[in-house]
Amino acid sequence: MPDQADGPSQDEAPDRPPEASDEAQTPSPEQGADTGQSADDQAVDQPEAEAEAQEPETPGQQAQGPADESQAEPEAAGEEAQPAAEAEEDAAQALLKAMLQAAAQAWTEELKRPVRPGEPSVLRGGPEAVLGGGEGRYVVSSAAWRGAGTGTAYWALGAELAAGVAACAQAASAGGEPDLEAAELDDQALEAYQAAAADLWTKAAEAARTEGRTGLAVDAGESRVVDLSETPAAEALEAGEYVAARADLTVEGLPEAEVLLVVPAAAVAQAPAEAPPGPEGHNVAQIMKMRLPVYVTVAERSMRLSRIMDLVPGAIIEFRKSAEEPLDLQAAGITIGRGEAVIVRERFGLQVREIFTRKAIRAHRDES
Repeated sequence: MPDQADGPSQDEAPDRPPEASDEAQTPSPEQGADTGQSADDQAVDQPEAEAEAQEPETPGQQAQGPADESQAEPEAAGEEAQPAAEAEEDAAQALLKAMLQAAAQAWTEELKRPVRPGEPSVLRGGPEAVLGGGEGRYVVSSAAWRGAGTGTAYWALGAELAAGVAACAQAASAGGEPDLEAAELDDQALEAYQAAAADLWTKAAEAARTEGRTGLAVDAGESRVVDLSETPAAEALEAGEYVAARADLTVEGLPEAEVLLVVPAAAVAQAPAEAPPGPEGHNVAQIMKMRLPVYVTVAERSMRLSRIMDLVPGAIIEFRKSAEEPLDLQAAGITIGRGEAVIVRERFGLQVREIFTRKAIRAHRDES
């Protein structure tokens, strides 16, 4: 009879799954040897592999930070240059606009009729850049520009309006009315226009000095007719760099036309000289630009209100002041000098004979 203790019978069910299933779930040492690593080594290397996957894969990615910093430097330089360019553009606009307005004021007085410039647009570059948009006939008046940038400045006005300006200037000089329908640019008219242009340059230079171009001197040159449709810009203007204002010019009773005011670029590039601060930190240059009312006092006296209420047309008020005495010149209500009444182109004027010292001004103020 066989011994039953030797092992279980074939009918008995095993107590646990066969060992083959354990072998399928857990790699054997032989399987780990096939990959060159044990199971423990693989477990240790897994976090290291994940860390390596998060790091930059190429050197170019690691250099991205310094490259961005180097790109920021030119951008910062560009941002710093932008305000400087805007400041220069504002300076050019202010200079040319002031000169245009001064020129218009000069012609208003010369021609005895209102002259108004439109809002100017600023052009920069050589002759082609500043004259490229012009067409037709112009009268171009030149002037030597010295002291605040050196070169030649130009005033170019449409020929039809220039002929009318010449006719008005001739009539104003003769004390008559211009025949605008018959106005033409003959030699005599061109001579009259050139004289009017000289007055224009004088006023324009004063305006430029007010804008900080100290030491500026402008000497008016010749005026000539130029057809920009046929004449190259390089022949109309001297070679060089310019800044120009293009605007419409209106003269009462005459057709509107385009005007070009062209000045050397160096005149704009030169920064206006800053005046030293005055008392209490005020800037003297800004104070000197203030406008004050100016009066000429013929005579004055006090009267009772009852007499003033009794005044009627034809009544005569007698003053103690002699008709031969000079007239008082006042600025902002303060008497600063005396002068004599004169007639300037059929208008009242004062020829200044005396300007008081500060001491005399105080004394005169105390007396009054």
